Amino acid sequence: MSRPRLFAVILAAGQSRRMGRPKQLLPFGQTTMLGTVIESALVTAPPLEDVILVTNSAVRAALGTQLPPRVRVVLNDDANSPMFASAQLAIRAIESAHRPRDEDAVVILLGDQPQVTAGTIAACVADYAARPGAIVIASYGGRRGHPAVFAWPFIRAITDWPADRRLSEIAAAHPAAVRERAIPTAAPIDVNTPDDYDGLR
Repeated sequence: MSRPRLFAVILAAGQSRRMGRPKQLLPFGQTTMLGTVIESALVTAPPLEDVILVTNSAVRAALGTQLPPRVRVVLNDDANSPMFASAQLAIRAIESAHRPRDEDAVVILLGDQPQVTAGTIAACVADYAARPGAIVIASYGGRRGHPAVFAWPFIRAITDWPADRRLSEIAAAHPAAVRERAIPTAAPIDVNTPDDYDGLR
């Protein structure tokens, strides 16, 4: 079997209704929340084959020239679109550009979880690469979170699912394929509200 290729998908098309302003663009560290997630994906070692950012036009415009050239953007401007639909758009883009093999995989990241580090991504990627063909999910104190790594046949199948499904249903449908990768840190905060954001600082 050839070495698997891994493709990152960053889901960041949400309208930030509970935050009241685009949470993707809120300051974090030396950049923004989304900028931190992008940077972590780009510096993951070994390098990921491709980094796909699914976002809306307003966020894309705000990023301007700050967006690294290695990042490919897929737009989702449907304000009522669930996150699952953004994942479907990304998977179709990867399929069109790369024609993945069964041993290849997709790493799912969330644009509002800047505490997921490059080291955490690399740990999950290494776990997958050691035994391809599985589903590897980061686990924080026994609780599953992100990133999640899906072998191509599992993630490719969602393009035929209704958009009201959830990514967690992939693992639920294939429990024997799931491996949890224990991460020795606190679970990353999923930033949806001003209080969540305050918890980052």
